[in-house]
Amino acid sequence: MNRRIIYKAVILSALIFFGKALWAQTTVNWSKTYGGNGSDRGHCIQQTSDGGFVVSGYTDTNNNGDVSGNHGGGDIWVLKLDNSGNIEWQKAYGGTGSEPFTEANSKIIQTSDGGYLVTGESTSNNGDLTENRGNLDLWVFKIDASGEIQWQKSLGGALHEGAHSILQEADGGFILAGYTSSTDGDVVNNKGMSDGWLIKLSASGDLVWQKTMGGSWTDALFSIQNTSDDGYITAGYTLSNDGDIGTLNPDGFMGYADFWIAKLNSNANIEWQSVIGGSGKDEAKCIIQTNDGGYIVAGETESVNGDISESFGKRDWWVVKLNAEGAMEWEKSLGGSQRDEVRSIVASSDGSGFFMVGTTESADNDVTDNHGGKDIWLVKLDYSGNIILNKCFGGTSSEKGFSIIQSTDNQIVIAGQAHSTDGDIVDAPQGDDVWVFKLDGISTGIENHLNSQFSFYPNPVADALFFSEQLKTIEIYSLSGHKLIQSSESNQIKVHSLSSGTYLLKAETADGKILTQKIMKQ
Repeated sequence: MNRRIIYKAVILSALIFFGKALWAQTTVNWSKTYGGNGSDRGHCIQQTSDGGFVVSGYTDTNNNGDVSGNHGGGDIWVLKLDNSGNIEWQKAYGGTGSEPFTEANSKIIQTSDGGYLVTGESTSNNGDLTENRGNLDLWVFKIDASGEIQWQKSLGGALHEGAHSILQEADGGFILAGYTSSTDGDVVNNKGMSDGWLIKLSASGDLVWQKTMGGSWTDALFSIQNTSDDGYITAGYTLSNDGDIGTLNPDGFMGYADFWIAKLNSNANIEWQSVIGGSGKDEAKCIIQTNDGGYIVAGETESVNGDISESFGKRDWWVVKLNAEGAMEWEKSLGGSQRDEVRSIVASSDGSGFFMVGTTESADNDVTDNHGGKDIWLVKLDYSGNIILNKCFGGTSSEKGFSIIQSTDNQIVIAGQAHSTDGDIVDAPQGDDVWVFKLDGISTGIENHLNSQFSFYPNPVADALFFSEQLKTIEIYSLSGHKLIQSSESNQIKVHSLSSGTYLLKAETADGKILTQKIMKQ
């Protein structure tokens, strides 16, 4: 056979199976389920300073299995794990009402003194709580390194409040972001049915200030992060077309929710806002800042028009890249024909992209390995929006993914909920259990996955890279995701202008298959 034909067959096969080769190397290092015979779920996971992990979530298990100290109804459940996932201690917090009231609404961070701050929602006024301000309160409590409550506070008014995101500030205090429906109590200047709500607490839990954001309809914040200029970036949704939103959302009351992103200065005053979406329901759930000063925001869309260029099913993941001023640079829908929901995002420590986790009911389009029912779905994108990792975890029943982190050894750890007794779940749950698992083999997501038969040379390179085939595009990126050089319809690319170091090569064939590989510039 002609050598050129052999080369062509090799490169085509390598590119077609590049993704599958990468995903196949993603293995579970350890997997643990925790809970009892009730409904237990892990909403948030963080790595702790001792190398272990802490998880906050929900339990309504009546003191059996791993759960002790339940106060009745649903409690916030905190588990301290070692670095292999074994329980060091666990505690249930709450009263005879329900904490937290809604799914995925308990968050936890380790504090600078080695303890933890936990948020949730509560209808109780007994047990661990000393008061209820009315209906559903935002409940925040500080615990020490052993899980003992140091202080706790209910915040809100006569209606509903909750927090979705926490930050600790340099002064030891805390910023909480969520929503409020009240016009009394701790809430001042509510602008409508529901506002985004920002709260500053001192290190001892005193209310320093609060701020409502939104318009006369329904608005909420799901994520807040610090920015490189000592300000904040927030993400959530809005249905308003007045107040703080103004004319950014012309459909307003006439449509469904849109993504709402607001950049705040160090005093939490709005610098700019971006409202994006279509005529369906679109909600931003998480946001991170990128190295170029822009932002990646992820959430869900039910729209088929407007800013959404593609729709696959009932509900898709929608991922958007914004520049530093909030203008949209690119957007991408991910999912299949059923409901897909994203809950958490983390930047890869090597700068090659970002990981997202959520839940999928689909088994088509982007979702190729669903185990049945609902699966936890893990996706990694590069900073141009290309999929470089895509994998489902679960069994034949129902699993949900809520939180993702990258550990200090550069691996991924995911927290969620498991119901299956087969597939990836090795500890069979008694009901719905908290599920935490750690993955191996995806420290970068960019590995050398082509064998020596693929002829591209030299590597390391001084002047130019040469390929055995003419490719549609050849691109060189920095490790932070910035495109540096591009060549089209060529079998070579000049790299002499680059400084010495490691870069990412992306090559695209005529039929759209993508190869990503590391190169060294001399």
